[in-house]
Amino acid sequence: MLARFVKRLGANVPVHGEAHAVSRTRAYPEWHLASSLAEATWRAFQGAAVVAGGVDLGERLRLVRRAPRSIVCIRGLAELRRLDVRTDGVCIGTLVTLQELAQSPLVLERFPALARAAGLAATPAVREVATVGGNLMQYPRCWQLRTEGRPCRRSGAGRCHSDGSWRADGALFDRRACASAHPSSLAPVLIALGARAEAHSVSGLVRVPLDRLYPPRRSSAGRPVCTTPADILTCIHLRWPAPGAVTFFDARRTGDTVTAAVAGSVQVRDQVVEAARIVLGGVAPSPWRARAAEARLVGARLCPAALRDAVHAELAIAPAPAGSAAKARDLQSAALTALRVGEGVS
Repeated sequence: MLARFVKRLGANVPVHGEAHAVSRTRAYPEWHLASSLAEATWRAFQGAAVVAGGVDLGERLRLVRRAPRSIVCIRGLAELRRLDVRTDGVCIGTLVTLQELAQSPLVLERFPALARAAGLAATPAVREVATVGGNLMQYPRCWQLRTEGRPCRRSGAGRCHSDGSWRADGALFDRRACASAHPSSLAPVLIALGARAEAHSVSGLVRVPLDRLYPPRRSSAGRPVCTTPADILTCIHLRWPAPGAVTFFDARRTGDTVTAAVAGSVQVRDQVVEAARIVLGGVAPSPWRARAAEARLVGARLCPAALRDAVHAELAIAPAPAGSAAKARDLQSAALTALRVGEGVS
């Protein structure tokens, strides 16, 4: 796989251990294949960029003003490819593929909304190699961001080429930070489930709520706010659902990209919602916690129409860019079907 990726870059990238490499006008980083997590964290601490599948690497290297001198590949670390059952929940390694997650009997039984989110990502061929960590940490699918020389707030420009225009992957909320929505299909449902992320560095282990991996609202930062480039995301921890919890997820896609998603976890007693966490995907530069929708849903009888009305209440506070009506309809449509196709009851 590494050889295929290097070929896509269009150059012979020097790999650790080779005698020599073909010189190019552009200096490409040196590759290191990590044999252990300790080695990977040490190389990351020394400034190496961390990569697993490498899907976004070529574009990301163009986004930094000075490319890293080395890259460490963690694809071969078996300890990050496991689903570990713990007494209080499950730990999902960040190298678990989306296909493995979607087909896991454990996930299908205890976290069906998460299994559906993994199954809706990309295409079957991509899901065979794409990882949980890659889905969570990918850059927005915006070619303004990924093209050299184009104005982009995330890369330091004062304006965005997409201002005043609309795309299917555009953001409804927080457009002053970035006009492109975060593309992860897993992040909304994991945040709704209260997942925690584990990251390793030479300083030790860091555990944070998953939503803190993303820039806060009104921020155009391009990377997590609670980690450093030397942190390696290793595990996503989910607690077992509480009795009476209802989880759900559904999404709408444009091509092979999820562009509108509704995820949630609600506590129900006698069919009435007592507490709710609702997260929308494809609507903001980071997964969007829908506070207005949660407030609307609490105290209501849980049903598809109530969830649709709650999402409508959240959309009412959005500035509604011209041309975005189709995305609003997709979100309300996903809300209507989420309780039927992506529901799990404990």
